[in-house]
Parts: sequence; structure tokens; C-alpha cells
Amino acid sequence: MALISMLHKWLDDADGTGSTIRILLCDYSKAFDLIDHRLLINKIKQVDIPNSVINWVISFLSCRLQRLKLGLDCFSEWGTVPSGVPEGTKLGLWLFLVMINVLSISDPFSLWKYVDDSTVSETVTKGNQSEAQLAEDQINSWSKENKFQLNCDKTKELTITFTRSHQEANFPSIHVEGKPTRTVTSANLLGVTINSKLSWNDHIENLVKKASQKLYFLVQLNQQRCPMQIWWHITVLELDSP
Repeated sequence: MALISMLHKWLDDADGTGSTIRILLCDYSKAFDLIDHRLLINKIKQVDIPNSVINWVISFLSCRLQRLKLGLDCFSEWGTVPSGVPEGTKLGLWLFLVMINVLSISDPFSLWKYVDDSTVSETVTKGNQSEAQLAEDQINSWSKENKFQLNCDKTKELTITFTRSHQEANFPSIHVEGKPTRTVTSANLLGVTINSKLSWNDHIENLVKKASQKLYFLVQLNQQRCPMQIWWHITVLELDSP
């Protein structure tokens, strides 16, 4: 639904209007590992759930220990885990959503959140100035307050326009912590490759490349006369991989 909502808005705002869409694809460094337990518990208490469940979550997060394995029989000392939620658990994902759910942004910007993927867009009408930096500042301010870290190197900007005047060239760069974000012509968004013209060419090209690689692998299996059971197991693994 998030992907459909984004594509519909961008197409509706840019098609035939002369407007340009500036999209900021935010990336967080170690999003699950940096969740502060005190901030998380305070946000959970604001949710309408029984105290018994809250206490159970507190118990789940408290007194967690970890250590490093440095060699065959070499381990570090045990240390407490003051932040983060365990990935790979259903509760860990739910706890992360509790944190990120309160992230908001002012008008006229649009915000979509899907787990740790946050996407911000601004529709710049023809002849007007962009205020996308203000949107980034709001995201960055919220991130600092909640002890998240924006990854400056992986946060990207994508510009969508159907005009031929290249209006986007006049826009100032969006800066994260004083560092300009990288502008791309296409980006992977929730598993779909989106380009600056909202065409499916890049996405189809990527799918064809992946299918060709998998087909080549199956041809090699056939030439080696591998048993069908191996074919089936490998095919399932290949289909499950991104």
C-alpha cells in the first residue's frame, strides 16, 4: 500500500502539470541496534495496551547480555545491552514500529514509512522554489531527539519530472549533517526500481538480468546432469533470494 500510495501521488502531481517531485530516500545506520530502551518504554506507555504487556516487554529488553567470540576458545567478557531490539523476532519488529510511528513532518511535504525505510517528497510547482532542505532538517531533528542516526552516505535524492526544461538542475542540494546527498536517476524502493520518469524500463531491465543469471545457473545444472531433487532445492533458494 505504501508503494502504491507513493507512485499514485507522484504521478498525479507531476503528469501534465509541469511540476517536479523531489524525493529524499532516508537511510538509518543500524536502525534496530540504536533504539534507546528508555525512550522506547516511554513510547510504549503512551499506547493503549495493558500494563502487564508493558511489564513483559520491559522484562524482554532488560538484563540482556552479549559477548564476542574472538577465536575457537577465546571470548570477551559479558556486557549489558543498553540499546537495540533483537532482529528476526516478531516483537523486535513491533517495537521498532512503535518508535518510528511517531515520526511526522509538516506540510507541504509528504512522508511514507515502511519499517526502517522513510521516504519524503516535495512537489515543486513550476516557477517556485524548493524547500526540501526544511524537510530534511525536520527528519534529522527528530532522529537526533530519538537517538537515530541518518546515514549520510546512503541517503539519496531522486527527482521526478516529465518536463524537458530540466528544472531540477536549479535546485540546491539537500544536505545531511552538512554533507550533500547523492542525486540518483533511479533507486530501489520497497523492491521496485523507480526512475526519474516513473517508467518501468529500469525495473524490467533489472528483472531480466536476474532472470538471466538464474537461467544460466539452471542450464549449468542440466549440463552436469544433476538429480531433479537438487534442481528443486536450488530453484526454491534462488526464487526466495532478492
